[in-house]
Amino acid sequence: MAFQNLIIANARKLGLFVFIATALVFSMFFLTHNQINANERQVMIDQLESVLASVHYDNDLLGTALQLNAIAATGVADSLPYYIAKQTGKIVAIVFTVVAPDGYSGPIKLLIGIKPDGEILAVRVIAHQETPGLGDGIDIKKSTWITQFNQQSLQQTSRSNWKVKKDGGTFDQMTGATITPRAVVKAIKTLLIYYGEHKSRLLGQYNKQKESQHAAL
Repeated sequence: MAFQNLIIANARKLGLFVFIATALVFSMFFLTHNQINANERQVMIDQLESVLASVHYDNDLLGTALQLNAIAATGVADSLPYYIAKQTGKIVAIVFTVVAPDGYSGPIKLLIGIKPDGEILAVRVIAHQETPGLGDGIDIKKSTWITQFNQQSLQQTSRSNWKVKKDGGTFDQMTGATITPRAVVKAIKTLLIYYGEHKSRLLGQYNKQKESQHAAL
């Protein structure tokens, strides 16, 4: 009998220990999960603001996220979001997520900020696998190469000139690296063409989203 009581007492202790350990694990998960989400949100906001230059906006950028027809716009199957920046109700900028699928070492993910008229505010590379010391010059942390697209547009530079200089175009390549900048230039050009052809629908989609949200309230 005493042996059975000892087993029961030990089982209760073990059960209590497991309960406490599980509770601690779940508590840590929820605490860190919330912090991780907050950190990821802040990183995304910082990235978006990096291509908005001096544009002033007063809406929640992440709350405007809409989905781009990625296959038509960039030739890749990823679901790519774009964001609308507004100031006192007026659209002042759009930020597109774009993937250049033909980088030297793999896909290159970009953020492209443009004005409603199609002029580029700024472009930033947010993910790539390009060769250090060569293709990684597309990263603003490595060089200012990416800034040559500031204030560019299809009106500023004709479609036929949206190529690197080695291919007879307007834009600089990098010493020892042509494939990487060629992929970036092509992706930006493709996005600008797509935006020009679908501007009304892309901006109208935001208004429809807001109308749906108000209707649901």
